Amino acid sequence: MRRHLVDECGVVYGQAGTLDELVELAHKKRLLDLYAKDQDTRSIESLLKEFPDAFWAKSAQHDPGGVATTLSQCMEKVFLASGDHQGQAWEGFSDTPRVQTRLAEMQHLFEASYAGRCLPEWLQKTIEVIRCKHAPITPIKVLCSTRFNQRGQLIKQFLRTLDEDCQTAIHANAEIASYLCALNTFDENTASAMGTVGSNLLILQTHLYQTELDKSTQWQPSDSSVQVIQCRDRIECIEVLAGMIQQVLSSDSALTQADFAVLLPQSFDSYAQLQRVFERAGLQLANLEYIAHERNLAGELLRYALMMFSGASPKLAVKSLLTNPLMPWSADTGYELAASIDRYGFNIKPPKGLRQKHLNLIELFNQDLPRPALSDALITLKSELNMQGLNDQQLVNTESLFAKVISDALDVTKSYDALIESIELTPINVTVRQAVFLDGVTVVYEGSHAWRGYKFLYVMDFVAGSFPAVSSNPVVLSDSEWNELACVVPTLELQRHQRAFAKRMLRNQLARARRKLTLIIPSFNELGDELKPSESLIDLAVVAGQLDDPHTLILDLANEHDRQGIEGLKQTPDAIDWTARHQPEPQDLELNRNLLGLWTSQTKNNSTGEWETVVKPQSPSALDDLLICPLGWLLKQIGADPKVWEPDGFTPMTSGLIAHDVLEALFTGDAALVPSHAEIDAKAPALFEHAIKKKAPYLNTAIWQVERNNLLAVVISAAKAWADLLIKLNARVVAPELWLQGTFDGHPIHGQTDCVISLPDQGVLVVDFKTAKADKYEKRMKAQVDLQASLYQEMLKTGGPKKPEDTEKARHANLKKLNGVLYFTLKDRLATSNYKPEQAINGWNKVSPHGAGVGEMAWSQDVSSQAMAWLKTRFDELRNGRVAMVKESEIELYEKLGFGQFVYSLSPIIQRSIIRDIAAQDDEEEDGQ
Repeated sequence: MRRHLVDECGVVYGQAGTLDELVELAHKKRLLDLYAKDQDTRSIESLLKEFPDAFWAKSAQHDPGGVATTLSQCMEKVFLASGDHQGQAWEGFSDTPRVQTRLAEMQHLFEASYAGRCLPEWLQKTIEVIRCKHAPITPIKVLCSTRFNQRGQLIKQFLRTLDEDCQTAIHANAEIASYLCALNTFDENTASAMGTVGSNLLILQTHLYQTELDKSTQWQPSDSSVQVIQCRDRIECIEVLAGMIQQVLSSDSALTQADFAVLLPQSFDSYAQLQRVFERAGLQLANLEYIAHERNLAGELLRYALMMFSGASPKLAVKSLLTNPLMPWSADTGYELAASIDRYGFNIKPPKGLRQKHLNLIELFNQDLPRPALSDALITLKSELNMQGLNDQQLVNTESLFAKVISDALDVTKSYDALIESIELTPINVTVRQAVFLDGVTVVYEGSHAWRGYKFLYVMDFVAGSFPAVSSNPVVLSDSEWNELACVVPTLELQRHQRAFAKRMLRNQLARARRKLTLIIPSFNELGDELKPSESLIDLAVVAGQLDDPHTLILDLANEHDRQGIEGLKQTPDAIDWTARHQPEPQDLELNRNLLGLWTSQTKNNSTGEWETVVKPQSPSALDDLLICPLGWLLKQIGADPKVWEPDGFTPMTSGLIAHDVLEALFTGDAALVPSHAEIDAKAPALFEHAIKKKAPYLNTAIWQVERNNLLAVVISAAKAWADLLIKLNARVVAPELWLQGTFDGHPIHGQTDCVISLPDQGVLVVDFKTAKADKYEKRMKAQVDLQASLYQEMLKTGGPKKPEDTEKARHANLKKLNGVLYFTLKDRLATSNYKPEQAINGWNKVSPHGAGVGEMAWSQDVSSQAMAWLKTRFDELRNGRVAMVKESEIELYEKLGFGQFVYSLSPIIQRSIIRDIAAQDDEEEDGQ
């Protein structure tokens, strides 16, 4: 329209625009923006509470947001229809008492909303212009297109206000007449059907939604100027759309992207996918505009920070806090900090090289924060935020939220829970706009006029609820009450008016297409729910003479016959049968390098003072993975194992960590005596609570009370049984959590024991506390495939304690004399060991391996020679660069031997790498066996 006016009139004093732009311009001409800056704004939700006796009061208690939205729609509808007549009571529009009461209460709410500046921006400014007593700086003469919907007294009143400003003509009458003539010409040129004469497209443009059809018109089944196609889902619809435009462009060099248009429904929510697919297809979208819902970064950060400061935060909240884009460190550092929560308990461990101010912030998160210090902590957090690259909406939201929460935190009577609940996590609505330009695919929106003509029109999401969009009268009044109200206020826009307008707009949009119309229907939504075609398919079937079976008009992309009938479809060279695709047989990886020596670090030699390159040591748990699944070991070594963020809970790992902490505190190496049952009963609850706070503080909240009590009972019973065993063995705890180091087959190894106990004049036992039952460890020992005993023996033989403090802890024990390993399982309170006590002990499960040729040893049995031989073979393979793929038969064997199966489900890559060497057997063979 702007180009047309300039071309026709040659003068640019005038300006073409929308109603919103006119309201904004008129508001500025009265300098009303200067006054608005000093006024506070409120929300309609907050105003609802000021009317405790209103008809919406009870509903607003349960759903304040939904009630506020419905009331806003209702008030806007009535006000637009009746106009701004101060002193006029809305209750006079009806004789029904119920309607009168509701209208009166809504009018009070409306005036309060206007005073609080919480009406929609365009409506707020329109009323301010009408009620303003000051003359504008520059009056505005308004000429309206015939396509402009002037329904409603408020808009007419607004235009009259602007017209009254123009007491003298702004321009010469001839110039205004020239603009008006050009405007009418533009309207006439864009109102008529533009399809090719005799085509189905022109027939549809002319007769859609008409009650009587021209008998002379004949729909041609062979004509493809109108086609309805059905795809699997919205993603496929977008991909097919881009492919069709590419195909038509390549077949006709005279066409440009501007010859194509996409009509999007009001309910369309796949803008990001549309934009991404079109960019990859080399297609531009002219004037794409939509509302993107972004994360409320400040709301998330504040809520999770308060949870952290309160001392009862879930792990997921802490991880989300550390990886929030507002944090001052990089995304990689954030994920590394989040991973440290799993590795080091509920304690954030910063990586090396982090800046001091970042370290200070992490220290702030790690400490228990007294409630009075919260406001200062939030101020410190705010000063460190990274707000570079944020859009205006995110910046405003961050500033306002922090100001509010810091202000609320000054009131120390407000609890952490109250502050957390006050923080909204509502997504931020960000308007995404692409410039209007000539060379690009035209984007048209349901309910809006097409801003230029096009040759090919593609209607996306032609499904029920769109074309025309579903509309309804606000539920504040019944339909009959709305109809009664419309008799008094004729300009009231009801559902029937909205529906008629939507159909008229769709006809106008379809009329701008000159060569082809394609309606695209997705079969399913993102949740897999079936979608029905738009009800306008019935109206199309009426025009096409297919009212008996409208679905015959649909060409299904999944049907080969229908595919051939879709004009412009980008066909694949050959159909791909994905169910029969080739899957290569798993083979060992040959990487041609020493895989054991890949991971190194720089360590300073204390004796020489020089830096040395040392190879990364392997732990017993890592070597367990290597033994039964080399690929799983490799994925963990290179960091390619999935880093799944799991919610808090009393998982085996978490329960084990908590139990270990309690047992470590009860049985210290410094204690001269084993604690009695009474001491355990007295000390365990406090130690248990401290361990939970240290490892998983969220589990200390009320909702986990049953699980806490159950685990505490298990830990207390296990501690008493362990104390009894120590007394019967006459053993002493050397040190809990003792780090050992050494070498195996020339490669460094290290490990942290749960506990080491010293036997009188007989050496030591390495103890491992387990939450599982004892049978799996017994199986391993009997088959001589238990790694732990020999690995710790190798550490003690080739090395010893890893740190000086560990050496000091074990000064009273003969660590070079390892008598065996002991698994103490907490739930069944059994001790499974290869050590043979001098006297029988109740609850002691002494293992005697049945390996051929193995005789009795002085104090212990060989329970790991087979595993050590297997491990030596794995080391040889890795040094040669080979990663052996595990066989199905081997997995069965490992399971029988008591090895865990978790490593095989670690990644889909491992599942695909398993060699299937067990032939399937039919039911008859299984029955016979």
